[in-house]
Amino acid sequence: MSKCNLPFVKPLLTSYDSYTFTPFAGIYDEQFKLWFIHNFISLRCGCSYGNRVILYDDLLNQVRVDTCPLFRKEVVQRSTIIENNNLLAYIKCQISKGYYVFLSLDCYHNPHRGNLYKKIHFNHTSLIIGYNDEDEEFDIVDFFGDYMCKKIGYTDLYNGFYSYDIDHLLNHYEVVASVKYDSNFIVKYYYRPQLLKNTLIYYMNGDKQGEDWFGKYSYDVIRECVKGNNRFEKRQIHSVYDHKVAMKYRVRFLSELKLIEISEEQLGMFNDLETNSLSLRNVVFKYMSTNNDRLLNRINELCSKIEHYEQHLIKLLLELI
Repeated sequence: MSKCNLPFVKPLLTSYDSYTFTPFAGIYDEQFKLWFIHNFISLRCGCSYGNRVILYDDLLNQVRVDTCPLFRKEVVQRSTIIENNNLLAYIKCQISKGYYVFLSLDCYHNPHRGNLYKKIHFNHTSLIIGYNDEDEEFDIVDFFGDYMCKKIGYTDLYNGFYSYDIDHLLNHYEVVASVKYDSNFIVKYYYRPQLLKNTLIYYMNGDKQGEDWFGKYSYDVIRECVKGNNRFEKRQIHSVYDHKVAMKYRVRFLSELKLIEISEEQLGMFNDLETNSLSLRNVVFKYMSTNNDRLLNRINELCSKIEHYEQHLIKLLLELI
């Protein structure tokens, strides 16, 4: 009997799994901070499946867990695991080597998805971070709301992976991907102030190209969608809040690494931006569930306030860099 558990802390960002799980190991060393400073800067709004979506779209394209240069990556096709029928052994082997494992599971077999468990077949990416042979359980992290590590039995995970129905669900993960944080792997990250300034300016100025609205025009998309009674997924409007969280940590990391000099009062302004974005997210959530038109003015007010305040803070940051 053996067991192994990898470190995990609640992630800084909590919208989409491919962004959420990138800074997951809690190893906030200098390389991680330098990588974070240069990423999660931009927002892009486009049309997908007939609906507006809000996503990160950085010039460096390094915000996703599968593109971050600080991770070693190993990938095996889901079909290969099925053919060899070695899922549990493979996961335990990878975790023992220090790799976090991403894979798709049918929530019908996930006891932590109370509204879906044994009721509805629905695919979702999960992160496996540990195992215990004595209890026959894996440690799993998923979009449970609190992003806490929970337990799933070997049998439930096995059934969730091998479920016949998962092949008929949209967007299921075709691979089992393993990642391991390694700040000395592939590249050495350096502070690039001019690149950082250019990316901030590009985001601040924004752009409109057909269905793609970039940067500051993200707020126009929110107004348009709410006014037109179009529905976001909750995580899409949440990604706007995540964006301000990232801005706060960017400034904090720059200060901690002594790359800029910033006062406590100025740091507090970035906290205020985050707070206003949280208010916007919550009001939009409330409007989505109630259709109370009296909330529309509040949404417009918050969008305008955040847009102008953010422009002011980016200009401040540009002066400090």
